[in-house]
Amino acid sequence: MTDVVVRWTAEAIQEAIQKPTKFLANPHWLQYSQQLGGITQLYTYMTTMPLKEKEQLLLATLLQYPGASVDTYTQLLHIHHATFHRHQKQLFEHLAACLNSQQVDHPNHDRSKELAKFYGQPIIGREQEQALIQRLCAQKEIRLITLTGLGGIGKTRLALSVVSLLEHSFNHRIVFIRLNEFDTKQAALRTIANKFGIIELNKHSLLQQIQEYLYTKQLLLVIDNLEHLVDFDQVIDHLIKNTVSIKILITSRKVLNLNYEHVILINPLDFPDENIYNWQDIAEYPAIRLFYQCATAANANFQITSQNISFISKICRLVSGIPLAIEIIAAYIRYLSIEDLYTNIQQSLLDINTTLTNHPPQHKNIHSIIDWSFQQLDPETQACFILLGCGQSYTWDYAAAQSWTQLEQSSLNRCLQRLIDYHLLQVDGSNQTTRYSMHTVVAVFIEYLFQADAQCDSVMQRYYAYYAQHMQQAATKIQATSLQAPIYAAIKQEYPHYRRSLTWFLSQPSGSHALELIRSLWRFWLTQGFAVEGYGWCQQLLASQTLSNLELARLNLITGNIARLQGALHAAKELFKRTLGLWQALEHSEGIAWGLANYGLTAVMIGDYAEAKHYLAQAIEHTQKHNHGSIQAICYGNLTELALEQANYADAAAAAQQALIYWQTHNDLWGQATVLRYQAIIHFEQRRFNECKECLEAAYQFGLLAGDHSLIGMLATHLGALAIHNAHLAQAYQWLYQALTIHQQLGDLCELARTLEYLACYYTTIHSYERALTCLSRSDKLHRQTQRQRSVYEQTQFTALLDQVKHTLGSDWIGIWHLAHQQAVEMQILAQP
Repeated sequence: MTDVVVRWTAEAIQEAIQKPTKFLANPHWLQYSQQLGGITQLYTYMTTMPLKEKEQLLLATLLQYPGASVDTYTQLLHIHHATFHRHQKQLFEHLAACLNSQQVDHPNHDRSKELAKFYGQPIIGREQEQALIQRLCAQKEIRLITLTGLGGIGKTRLALSVVSLLEHSFNHRIVFIRLNEFDTKQAALRTIANKFGIIELNKHSLLQQIQEYLYTKQLLLVIDNLEHLVDFDQVIDHLIKNTVSIKILITSRKVLNLNYEHVILINPLDFPDENIYNWQDIAEYPAIRLFYQCATAANANFQITSQNISFISKICRLVSGIPLAIEIIAAYIRYLSIEDLYTNIQQSLLDINTTLTNHPPQHKNIHSIIDWSFQQLDPETQACFILLGCGQSYTWDYAAAQSWTQLEQSSLNRCLQRLIDYHLLQVDGSNQTTRYSMHTVVAVFIEYLFQADAQCDSVMQRYYAYYAQHMQQAATKIQATSLQAPIYAAIKQEYPHYRRSLTWFLSQPSGSHALELIRSLWRFWLTQGFAVEGYGWCQQLLASQTLSNLELARLNLITGNIARLQGALHAAKELFKRTLGLWQALEHSEGIAWGLANYGLTAVMIGDYAEAKHYLAQAIEHTQKHNHGSIQAICYGNLTELALEQANYADAAAAAQQALIYWQTHNDLWGQATVLRYQAIIHFEQRRFNECKECLEAAYQFGLLAGDHSLIGMLATHLGALAIHNAHLAQAYQWLYQALTIHQQLGDLCELARTLEYLACYYTTIHSYERALTCLSRSDKLHRQTQRQRSVYEQTQFTALLDQVKHTLGSDWIGIWHLAHQQAVEMQILAQP
């Protein structure tokens, strides 16, 4: 902005153009022109005014041929003398009016700020990207920056927001050019030239003229929607290489692949996953904030509440946090409730049209955004992309893609590269194995094409077979090594595919394939928090009645293990009884050993100690006779449990030692951690607290390596109990809260009940007696529900704690106890320090 305020007239315009020497002799106009950068910059400024097309042509002619005769002008413009004089007068008058209305602006002023305001409210969730672009622009050696991402991701708005932040960093100005309106390179060059007031001359190419004009300028050129023009990367390359200091900021769905290009991938806005429940935390996510911003623009009365926040979250997840999609959908708040809106977009996500009139045609709906990128692909890449649609929005690796598409490596590599370049695929190389995925909206788009493809059925057959074999290989690895945590992490990545495959196998006439997948998955279900789901799959297959006796025996054994973890002890005992009968009828030695061991352990937990001792003795004898070493070690562990329940610590120590010999010989981390846990309990009961701590810490490390969350939760409970004894209350709370969280996630009701009793001990220690009583009441309810028998020590501790709390609270304890018993008390509330 100039400090000199002037009043333009038609006469002053004519003098500036036709008699510049006389014009500059006036000190007032001279000062004004100098502040703009000279008379040439003044002419350039004039060309940026909003003139009519015929006025722009006349002005360009006058500036290109200064001082020419009227005959020359009329010949160049193909008009009569009278018409020329009339048009010239109109031009000077209109130009004067435009310049007077633009006193607040001049060529150095960043007009993109007005564009940013035109786009609406402040940009949300792009602070990191803004800071990165600013840092790159400040580095002298960096001259080309490309903002790239899927259509509708917010590249244009981000570029405009950054331009407004950089307005004082460039001496000559910032120029914003949108290319989506042009279909030829020459038309785009003419627009750029017009922005700088460059008049096209026949003796030089327009690109050369632009380059010469920009040669020494310190200027930021922002080019929007570059992907619409083919070969425009050559123009960018020429301008960068043949100028001194200009910088170019590009927005494009596709990068230029120039060796000095700095690429910034613009990702969708962060949105909450389905495991976040606090609605105030959810409301802070950028995608939710954008939805609120757009919804209140459509309906000023709209508010985020604890009742509607879940629907907003689901909408943001469904559209993958893509800003344009959120903007399109949120505008419908004017017409629909949030619940009805969510129902509608579930049915027709891609085809909901924008109600906003200032969206360009390519942003009419989500389908048009994705389809534009799809149409840029060659036929082979399109065909590959359609086949990859079988993976839906889940992540997958290169081997899976090869299996589905059956493409040769070179062809698949080329197709994947093209899909990534157009942001139809996302790539994650942060792990040892590169993984690929699609945004949910892209997956929905391609699913329609995949379902209609002739190869759909054969590809899905390959898909199911691939993941069944993949899971069997993972299960084999689990059995072959005790370092299982990385394997479980890998299984978790692929689990959505296993789940889809299992659904399909269960729909088939034979249940054999479903059983094989269940046999591969059940340890994962038990140890990683999927027990409830796994139990449901097992029950569904049991109801199918399509299995042989051998298959039924195996399925009953798996289902019994899951039922026991969930605290359904009598159901588990019945399942183990059935499986033992089937194994005995089949004379299956290993199966009999497993049946005896599991039946005996379940009897221990119920409190049928005589029956447990009988079956475990049979199991030990059977495993010794048939050389089932690992099952024998597990049986000794079960005998240790039995001895501990009865406070027989000498027998417990002897049985634990027998198990430890086997596990150490075979370097089994899970087995060693289990036995160390038993030994820690023995040390604790015998008041050897230092030895107890050493055992627990070693067991915990082994448990982490083995990846068994159930075992880790048990050890956290014991570490919490030890910390209470040592008066390390802060540590006690942390360990018990960790244990509580793990047992909740696993659905392990028996261990949850045990942890609640230690938590009650913690609250009693800090004199929080009402919380202590709530924990005791909830634990008692879980014991009644599971019918698990407390050990001698646990029963003594429970009784002592309850008596202490009763004595402190007096008659009030009865109401608190019954209220906690009747209500589903939230564990998060119980675990607050």
